[in-house]
Amino acid sequence: MARTHHLMVNTRNYFFLFALWLYLGMLTSCTGSSHNQTSSPKLFIFLAPDCPASLYCIPELRKIHASYGHGLNMTGIVPGTAASAEECQNFKSQYPLPFEVFRDSKMEYVKRWGAEVTPEVVLVDGDGQILYRGAINDAQSELGIKRTVVQRHYLQETLLALEAQRPLPYSRVHAVGCFIENE
Repeated sequence: MARTHHLMVNTRNYFFLFALWLYLGMLTSCTGSSHNQTSSPKLFIFLAPDCPASLYCIPELRKIHASYGHGLNMTGIVPGTAASAEECQNFKSQYPLPFEVFRDSKMEYVKRWGAEVTPEVVLVDGDGQILYRGAINDAQSELGIKRTVVQRHYLQETLLALEAQRPLPYSRVHAVGCFIENE
């Protein structure tokens, strides 16, 4: 009889350990997936101090930061060496932005994210996967031709969908601006 009781205790222990193992496995997988959802996305904004299209988008970037800056890591990038360090500093003081702007003199970010023009944005998730790349809005249909009324706010619509955990309306929209020269 004692032997049967001992066997039942072992069976109960195994069952308990197996249930605990399953529970911890589910908890770990849930924690891992929610971590990916809550890690802050990053927005890289390629700008050039001498590009009129870049200057034209600054008010829109300020609005986006005011609306989404709490959960969105925004970084401005001035690609290459066409703009000197002094010109970049003047740009930052003349057109202050509420996020960091730095010069990518080695074009590392341009190469990594495939930026082609300024202004162009690249939105990535916490794992570094590109969620959206392209135009901020449709303010320019062609370089130098501005719309009187902006009809599509591609970046804002994408950020709204991301925040609401809905499917993203855009993954790529051709950006119109000043070409980034490969130096």
